[in-house]
Amino acid sequence: MTENEPIKTVSDGITFLSTGRYYDGINRWVAHKLKDGDHDAIDYAARQIAKLLPQNAVLVPIPGHHGKAEQTMQLAKAISSYTHLPI
Repeated sequence: MTENEPIKTVSDGITFLSTGRYYDGINRWVAHKLKDGDHDAIDYAARQIAKLLPQNAVLVPIPGHHGKAEQTMQLAKAISSYTHLPI
């Protein structure tokens, strides 16, 4: 795996892609800021994720441990704004 190559994992026929590991570069900072609803972090993450998604993807916001999908919905909407994928 090269430095710029996405991390790919397949589980139960679902392919998961990541642009980096939690402790690499600014990933930890972005992850924490996403939880806070930081608009710059959401936009940054959306742009990074949008590069990886196939044209036939569907975005599914997953609720957090409190049962709400607020941050993941914000992220899905931002990704959709770049990719025009359905949520």
